[in-house]
Amino acid sequence: MMGTPTLLLLVLIGAGWCPNLVTYEVTLGTDASPFLCNEEGSLWCAGDANVGYKGVLHLTPNDRTKPQEYVETAGMALVSSPIDMRGYLYGWQSFRTHFTFKIEPIYSLVPGDGLAFVMIGSKEMGSAGGNLAVYNRSGWQIVQTVAIEFDTYQNTDLEDKNANHVGVDFQTTRSNISRDASEGGISLAGGEVIHAWIDYSAVDEQLEVRIRLDGRKPRDPFISYSVALSEIFSGPVAPTSQLQLQPTCRSRTRLQQSHLVNSASESCRLLPMVSTTSTEKPNPS
Repeated sequence: MMGTPTLLLLVLIGAGWCPNLVTYEVTLGTDASPFLCNEEGSLWCAGDANVGYKGVLHLTPNDRTKPQEYVETAGMALVSSPIDMRGYLYGWQSFRTHFTFKIEPIYSLVPGDGLAFVMIGSKEMGSAGGNLAVYNRSGWQIVQTVAIEFDTYQNTDLEDKNANHVGVDFQTTRSNISRDASEGGISLAGGEVIHAWIDYSAVDEQLEVRIRLDGRKPRDPFISYSVALSEIFSGPVAPTSQLQLQPTCRSRTRLQQSHLVNSASESCRLLPMVSTTSTEKPNPS
């Protein structure tokens, strides 16, 4: 029987009025503040996303028994209020986020497509598979998008480096920059807890990604990329996490901890939003 891919998320978000430095945090995905997939709840859910037993967020169906029944299934869950990341001094707010995740493939040859942290301009769900449930079937963005992918499947049509890489995507699913995760001593689908940090400096216009197996944040970034996010987004955004799985694999993926903190040395108004998405795609013959 095929297992259900699940994503368990704890989110802390920077928000509020800040005359100087802001670190206001909201926590979701706990006993005190559980996930709720309804109009009154903390999540806006689309596709197959749902909150199951003990408050676990399922991003794909959990009641199917055959691999082929998971083909092209997809789910997206967004925290219901957006973050206005626009700033007065630099056009954009700096932020930092940290989360841990684990991908446990039952069939080692088909571990699935991986996990991605995504920032999107609005609640628009995309296509399944390598398109991250954010991009359309042609691999192009539907709304303004930034995606940090932890990719465990090599899509040759998307020019993926291999089946174990970290990449930064913008307008399309073809990464602007990517790096083999094994260079950091990490197998993304190896069943171990992986720590990831994503930081953005609005002053330096620098996006940095770090990964590590223990909880110590590396001094040097695994990936560093120069980008002005103020030129990509024109309004509030949705920071997200999302999961990809092959229909012929049985994987358990958990995003165990996540927080996003916005900070600025200026007057600002930040509105909280974090989201998760998940899709599955057919195994190419």
